[in-house]
Amino acid sequence: MKWYKSLLNIFFMIFWAGSVFAENPTTEEKDGSDKTEDSSVSRYYPRPVHPPGYYSGAILIVNMGGNTYTAKGNFLDQEKLYDERVRDNILTGNYKSIYSEGDGLYLQPKYSLKGITQADIEYGYLDHFGLGISVFQYSISVDRQNVIPGIYKGSLYYNPIREESQIYKGDGLCLLFTYHPFSRTMLDPYIALRGGIVGFSGDFHPSLEFDPFNSSNSTTNGYGMVWGGALGINFYFSRGVGMRAEGTFYRKKLQSDQFDSRYLSSTHFQFGFFVNYSNYMVRKK
Repeated sequence: MKWYKSLLNIFFMIFWAGSVFAENPTTEEKDGSDKTEDSSVSRYYPRPVHPPGYYSGAILIVNMGGNTYTAKGNFLDQEKLYDERVRDNILTGNYKSIYSEGDGLYLQPKYSLKGITQADIEYGYLDHFGLGISVFQYSISVDRQNVIPGIYKGSLYYNPIREESQIYKGDGLCLLFTYHPFSRTMLDPYIALRGGIVGFSGDFHPSLEFDPFNSSNSTTNGYGMVWGGALGINFYFSRGVGMRAEGTFYRKKLQSDQFDSRYLSSTHFQFGFFVNYSNYMVRKK
């Protein structure tokens, strides 16, 4: 959780910096914005319709990705309990190695949290509030010793060499709600809420004991609900382009043909770039 505290500290520092930018008027505002500009300057250098920053009518198209830092829930707890049962059967000799010299050799499984990719489309409904959609994908894999049914009924063996399998691969589609405390500033911190649906696949063990009569552990008809929140910051290079950093949390309620209900929570840190398409629409006009 240390990285979460650091992220919160960074967010509040940026929040404070954004308030300073928002409160300090520009030189033009101090001198009086009602002054008549030279006609030649107005003709060749027209005032921008929108300055850099977030505002009502903005259309942000975002592409980002990053690391998955934590994943927990009874979805993973079930798999880890299965690993413990396999360990006990290997160490007690109930499972024999497929190699003559490998009996009793147990290697701890290694779980790998794969990176997340995400895309957002956000519309500035008001100067401080946005609506949109988000799509994302990430997966979880494990290197473990697999159990193999023998030729004779009831005989079970195991491979002492670990093999990688993907136990979860999820694709989510969410509605997006955002709050931007400052508008029309280059530093644009925000809070986001997301909620929607998820579909997933993977090799999941529905019970703690290996089933020799089940030819596949692949999850079928995996779907569920997903919800979560995020803290992030937009930095505008110009009126139309910028970069984004976001700390994201998702919680999912999953079900499939193999199980009724499982929960899976994950935290991510993402980085990417965005385009404010509304500025390009103005230029075309």
